[in-house]
Amino acid sequence: YCLAGLVGIYVLLVPLVQEWWLLQTPASTDSSLEMDRLTLSENVRLRLFECVAACSFFTVGACVGSFLNVVIYRVPLGISVLVQPSHCPGCSEKILGADNLPVVGWLKLNGVCRRCDTEISSRYPVVELTIGSVFLVLYFVELISGGANLAGRLPNIYTGVTWIVFYTKWD
Repeated sequence: YCLAGLVGIYVLLVPLVQEWWLLQTPASTDSSLEMDRLTLSENVRLRLFECVAACSFFTVGACVGSFLNVVIYRVPLGISVLVQPSHCPGCSEKILGADNLPVVGWLKLNGVCRRCDTEISSRYPVVELTIGSVFLVLYFVELISGGANLAGRLPNIYTGVTWIVFYTKWD
């Protein structure tokens, strides 16, 4: 609920406050900036797309973390990473696809095997959350910043992956 509340604030409340603020301040004398100003609906859609993109980046990162968990467990034991499907380390029961979702599957099973109640290490969701968070941080730092972290370059006002995808106005 907290995450949904934060997304709601970012997608709805922030554009409403920005729109109110623009209506309260005197009009700018620079007419070129007026053309670039987003309407309220465009601002809401832009922020919603940024949230969807952020969730997508986190999900991809969590999936990469899940694969890294497989590599971390199997390579030292000499087990193939590609051939054998995910299974319980205790009873070798194949893990169902619905239970094999990063973080969610471990939480749904309460950290134990569905069949034999063997405890599944909490390392699995920790690695998945960590790698997903790294992907999310990289999304914000690299794609949303518009090049603000690049040395010797002033970022333009068109920042973020949404501008690259929907509004092709970059320099």
